[in-house]
Amino acid sequence: MRGPLLVAALVGLVGAPAPASAQLVVSVKARAFVDGLRATSRGHRATLVGTLRDNLGQPVPQAAITVRGDGAAPATVRTDAAGGFEATVRFAGPGERSLEARFGGSALLAPAEAATRVTVGRSAVTLRADLPDEIDARRPLTLTVTAHDAREAPVPGLWLAIEVDDRPPSRPRTDRNGRASLALPPMEPGLHRVRVRWPGDEDHLPADLDLTVEAALPIAVQLEAAATEPLEPGAPIVLGGRVVGPEGATVTLIAEGRPVARARPGADGRYEIAVDPGDVEPGAVRFRATADTATPGWRAGASAEVVVEVPPPPPPSPWWLWGPAALAALSLVAAAARRGGRPPAAPAAPRSLPCPRPSPSTTCRRPPPIARSACRCATP
Repeated sequence: MRGPLLVAALVGLVGAPAPASAQLVVSVKARAFVDGLRATSRGHRATLVGTLRDNLGQPVPQAAITVRGDGAAPATVRTDAAGGFEATVRFAGPGERSLEARFGGSALLAPAEAATRVTVGRSAVTLRADLPDEIDARRPLTLTVTAHDAREAPVPGLWLAIEVDDRPPSRPRTDRNGRASLALPPMEPGLHRVRVRWPGDEDHLPADLDLTVEAALPIAVQLEAAATEPLEPGAPIVLGGRVVGPEGATVTLIAEGRPVARARPGADGRYEIAVDPGDVEPGAVRFRATADTATPGWRAGASAEVVVEVPPPPPPSPWWLWGPAALAALSLVAAAARRGGRPPAAPAAPRSLPCPRPSPSTTCRRPPPIARSACRCATP
């Protein structure tokens, strides 16, 4: 009954003439919306960001927004000229929590609210260092460390402790990009330990980064030709020099990009290498010496290029031409001797045979003592 009576009363008011002093006021409120709600957390604190708009999409400035969360004290803020607001609340413990933004309404706008969820608690921190495995021991180094959270967002404002070997730690602070830098002086050749620590706070868990870096020096190698005068044809090519570096280094001599010989320097670092001229082509040969070692703190080094003019091999000696001819002649003489050119041998002496008893018609004479090989008999 109240609905029809209210309609009738309104019709009556509209149809009947109103007194001059009577006025009818009708209040109509537009809808409001909380737009672009987004929640972020840092430690046990959560920040809610959003924008209040009317039903036409226009921002609503200077409106009161109340942010509430599970177990958190509410926070009330006002929207700015663009209708935006940002409020931070703190929770008692870690976990997933609900956040709500509520607009209580105004004379022209109806109330509005929106909610979202956020995970709060101490967040993990990941430390990364921009440090190569090997550095030049002669030069200073700038160590850069970055800190990121679990969402790979940079974490600013962290006081890091950076230790190099047994030196006292340095404490740079991360900037808004989560980056902290530290200048390190030149290091001694060898292995060094670099440790970066973050002890943690109420918003972030502790983090630790342990690295090993090798500070190395290149081996200094000198190379020069032992003889300053032009080489004799067929003479060995002798080169030498000095190595400044660790003991036990190995020197490799390279000719035209190809290794041809190796040597170990002496206690004073000096070495000498002789190369057979038959191992290289005649002409201008480019030589270079390299030295390497397995000793930590040192890396391979190379000398400057040395050019040696290698003469062509000497022509064959005449003896080398006469020798084969002489051998051939001797072979022919030996072959002829085997075929009968050798003088005949003396015949073997015949056996001495007894003379037969002579017959009455046979006269026998004995041979002289020198040729007593047979009896000569004559028959008259």
